Amino acid sequence: MGRLSKLCIFDTETHYLENKVLKWYRYLNLVLNAFDFMFFVFYFGGRMFLYLTYWGVSLTFIYYLLVSLSYQSKALRPLSYILFEIIWPMNIIITLVFWCYLFPLLNSNKYLGQSIVAHSFPIIITIGEYYLSKIEFYRTHYIYPILIMFLYGAALLLPYTLSESIIYIGITFTNGFTYIILGGCLVIIIISLEVGRFIRFRKCCPEDVGKIRSEYISQNQEISQNKYVGNQIEREEGISNIDGPNRDNKDNELTSFQCK
Repeated sequence: MGRLSKLCIFDTETHYLENKVLKWYRYLNLVLNAFDFMFFVFYFGGRMFLYLTYWGVSLTFIYYLLVSLSYQSKALRPLSYILFEIIWPMNIIITLVFWCYLFPLLNSNKYLGQSIVAHSFPIIITIGEYYLSKIEFYRTHYIYPILIMFLYGAALLLPYTLSESIIYIGITFTNGFTYIILGGCLVIIIISLEVGRFIRFRKCCPEDVGKIRSEYISQNQEISQNKYVGNQIEREEGISNIDGPNRDNKDNELTSFQCK
């Protein structure tokens, strides 16, 4: 039940700290991502959405739009929380796959500047966002980025590749290499989120973890002590209830004997 509740309940306080640097960092990135997004829309048009790269650019822009508006409207905070859990692994996948696999296969560096903006800028600001905030990745939320990646593959990548043309070199859905790449993306999603959890709980805020652990132990000790005291009281009350009627009976017997 606890895991199921975390699917819908968010500790948004870790995502909206009273930190002016974080707040202005988000406003600045909203402006930068707006220009970035509009440039690619103007340059590629609707065709840009065939590529996961520009889904990452678009969702990063939408995230900074929502997270900035959420300072005024708390109702948007859970949605911005989910979006960050989506763009974190997505931008990591985009950066790793492009620079480690696709870029070496390109014959020209003609669009190197554009490639850097599209495949490096989003992950840089996402990492900056992660370190400035104290957002936590719930394991029950891993389904969100996995679902988005599945929808992209099933609704766009697969049908377009089979019916029109290949979007990514080597990904044809007719060879084993395609499924190795797709399986690798799934592994990257899980590992990137697990690394984020590890850094958050083990590196960034050990004092918070220690505080939570000590509070948990003290609460358990207090509960155990209360149960012990309660059991003692119940036992004493039980003894008094047993002795009470017996004592009255003995007194009655003594009185009746004296009367005789």
